[in-house]
Amino acid sequence: MPLPVVLVVVDGGVEFRSLPNRLGRVGAIRVAETDVATLADYFTQAFGLPQTGTFDRLQAALAVLAERGEIKDQYIGNDGQVATHCRRAGVGYEQRWFDTERWRTLRRRVPLFAAIEPNGFRRTLSVELKAADAYDSAFDVFLQEEFSDPSAGYPDVVYSGYSNHVHIDYDTLAAVADRFALRHTAQPDESAATLLTELVARGELGPHLPPGGNRDRLISWCADVAVVARGDGRPRKHEILRAGGMVLEVVFWADWRPPVLWFTEAYRAPDERWGGTEYRVTVPIEDLPVLVDRFEQRLGLSPGTGRVDDRLIVCFDAMAAQGHLHGGDARQGNRYRVAAWITDAGVTATVEGFARTEEILKLYRPGSDCLFELVLTMDASVPGDRGVVFREKYEYLPQTGDAGREYSYSVMTPYTSLPALVADLETSPGEGDLEERLTRCLKHLVQTGELSGDLHTEAARDRVAARFVHAGVPAITDSSHWINSD
Repeated sequence: MPLPVVLVVVDGGVEFRSLPNRLGRVGAIRVAETDVATLADYFTQAFGLPQTGTFDRLQAALAVLAERGEIKDQYIGNDGQVATHCRRAGVGYEQRWFDTERWRTLRRRVPLFAAIEPNGFRRTLSVELKAADAYDSAFDVFLQEEFSDPSAGYPDVVYSGYSNHVHIDYDTLAAVADRFALRHTAQPDESAATLLTELVARGELGPHLPPGGNRDRLISWCADVAVVARGDGRPRKHEILRAGGMVLEVVFWADWRPPVLWFTEAYRAPDERWGGTEYRVTVPIEDLPVLVDRFEQRLGLSPGTGRVDDRLIVCFDAMAAQGHLHGGDARQGNRYRVAAWITDAGVTATVEGFARTEEILKLYRPGSDCLFELVLTMDASVPGDRGVVFREKYEYLPQTGDAGREYSYSVMTPYTSLPALVADLETSPGEGDLEERLTRCLKHLVQTGELSGDLHTEAARDRVAARFVHAGVPAITDSSHWINSD
């Protein structure tokens, strides 16, 4: 069976080409001949490939990507996954596009530096530049700093990675070049690559700056020439403990305004990396040094020498190792314990997140390439009729020429309806609070076949709505849809 990405030798290098879409258009990532061996070495180390020829190792890497599910026939832009690995390898590339008549170079990525952080994470800074042959685009220059754990396997390496980036235009970058008395040429992308490379060589940018520092320094230079640039990025997330359906995590939202830290006690399906029921403690990032010092003392740890986020992660891991955080606690117990430790350190802890989301049923429908879910959400803090919501959800995965769609059909009732619902649905007295008992009632409907994955559209929603009516509580139905952008 052919792979969804084809490796082709071209003049001056190789191209990773996605299969043509239904209109005959093709996306590709071109890697220069001088970088091909470096990319093959990266894949060899990351995937444990045998030391064969360069082309053979690249071909083997594509097979591994397909086996791991990073590239699939139904995905749009499989070549983009190859681009992600090029960035992790510190390798430059060109993003190419065949419009059925000719190939265009849309953008090119230029690596600026690669370094290993004290905690072992790989750190890369690169810039993506709009090419002269590209279609109209709102952004010319995309500076991106990425962090990934080379020791983590898939999907952990994706899940734990984080980034910082900023978009600006060529005119702004030219003004920054004038600030440093740097020469720029008539070719904007060449000029931008030369300028940023020189700034790294001078030490104005580089791995000596803290995470986000390269982006923030460029933003400040833009402000010096009266241009407002706003940064963004993907937050750092670390999983502390996973026990059954409970997951404890810490998330550093450095780009929040103001920046905050989340400690999250979540409940979700074992194969899920986000979503479900999440209970949080929020702390201002500016208070982390005080928090880390107190945690280290309380846990009997030697004062750390790394960055404050690395030290705090060590503290949370130690809390789990010493049994202060564990999977045997009552729901929200870990969240409240962490909040108490934070308060004891003299730092204000904001406790939030009370919606309880339970997965009643989830399955894959191969005939329509659709993820089907039945989900129950209960939140005492929601006023009106949305305190209890049952959703019948469909996620049609992307296909070639089709970016995918999502549909949701719901029935809702006030949170005060819980006692009546449980009394009517419960076949025998159950343990736990009303939320837990209602969850078991709906899961029992799956066991008896009243709710299932092969019902027609809206049938599951309407059957639950009928149950609401039978219990004598309001049953307000609704629907929504989302068409993904290609």
